[in-house]
Amino acid sequence: MQMARKLGDIVEITWEDAWADTARFTPDEVAREKPYVGRSAGFLIRDDRQGMAIGRDIFGTRYRDVQFIPRAMIRGVEVWPSKKKRR
Repeated sequence: MQMARKLGDIVEITWEDAWADTARFTPDEVAREKPYVGRSAGFLIRDDRQGMAIGRDIFGTRYRDVQFIPRAMIRGVEVWPSKKKRR
């Protein structure tokens, strides 16, 4: 069962990333390339139509190492369960 997510939850986002390379490619080689798929985890700061933002560290009401992922790049989101009550 998928848990509903709310701001402050710890989430893991699976998302597609762009790639770039300075090597020489033929059009056929480029056609075979696919987006890189990554997973990022952190405290959920933003979740709206444009995308999601997570922060690695939280200090009171401020976050550090914030990452924004556009909605179109997101493949899935998992909320990590926690037994600890957050403040």
